[in-house]
Amino acid sequence: MYWDYGYGSNGNTGRVSTSYTNYLNAWTYVTLASTGSGGTFQGIYLNGALAASNATSVSSIEVGDLVVGAYPNATFYGPPYHKGNIDEFRISNVVRSASWILAEYNNQSSPSTFATVGSFVQINYGTVPQGFIS
Repeated sequence: MYWDYGYGSNGNTGRVSTSYTNYLNAWTYVTLASTGSGGTFQGIYLNGALAASNATSVSSIEVGDLVVGAYPNATFYGPPYHKGNIDEFRISNVVRSASWILAEYNNQSSPSTFATVGSFVQINYGTVPQGFIS
């Protein structure tokens, strides 16, 4: 898995990559996290765990296309499309912490075990005073 996150004025491309072999043919929660242009962290999380990261950044001089599940230049890189399904795609304008990413994975992978709801308990407060707005 490759994430090219910037193209600098010196011609270098910022890239984070990791093996995806162990995740083939299985539901996988993928998160790409960055501190933004000129930031100091770009990371790939797989199923809530940090799989690869860079501690440096390439400040991008280019803004434009966002390509998900395909190569941006199929004639150069080969077959253009991801062979799988993309269930949900989100973009946030804040950097998510590692614990937030893990909590989201746990919530998505097994919602019934992530949180439980107790039984209803009725509480009697007595008579509501006159003039009280509820």
